[in-house]
Amino acid sequence: MNFDFMIKLAYYFLYDLRINSKRGILLVIVSKLGFNFTRMLAAKILAGTRYYKILFDARAYETGYMFLEIAVAAVIFVLAMIIENNYDVKDNRIFNFNLWLLTLSLVVAVNSNMIPIPYRILWYININNVVFLPYLINIIQDKKKMILTKLCFVAMYVGYFLYEWNKGVDGVQRFVLWKS
Repeated sequence: MNFDFMIKLAYYFLYDLRINSKRGILLVIVSKLGFNFTRMLAAKILAGTRYYKILFDARAYETGYMFLEIAVAAVIFVLAMIIENNYDVKDNRIFNFNLWLLTLSLVVAVNSNMIPIPYRILWYININNVVFLPYLINIIQDKKKMILTKLCFVAMYVGYFLYEWNKGVDGVQRFVLWKS
């Protein structure tokens, strides 16, 4: 089965499941504790097999913690918590589905040191932020708060872009149109 298909298939089952920000935080904490336990258990069970080398190959885990992705997802999650507490979105299926994806993004980012090649998984989940962030901002009814929120997120994403661009995302360095 295709890896892309398996990740996107999970989206289908999340649409009708209800979640709120408190459960999301609990899920992130439990997943962090669970990943530690599961990884230790898998290492003991698979020791000496060829699967051990596949699962625990150091090259797959060389990213370590993805602090920037954790920070971006956490900031959007805090905005979602504020919206959830100040506006009536409890029965909103679109909000609920996007909150699930944001929670999964936090789960993957927080456990990025234990998941092989976490960037690939985050690409599939974080694309949702392109839709969810404007959706959250449009829920805000006070114009001054809406504009301030937009400016804060524009500044955050410009900083994120500049950091990633200067670092060279996945070994790809600055874009050059032509060589002189």
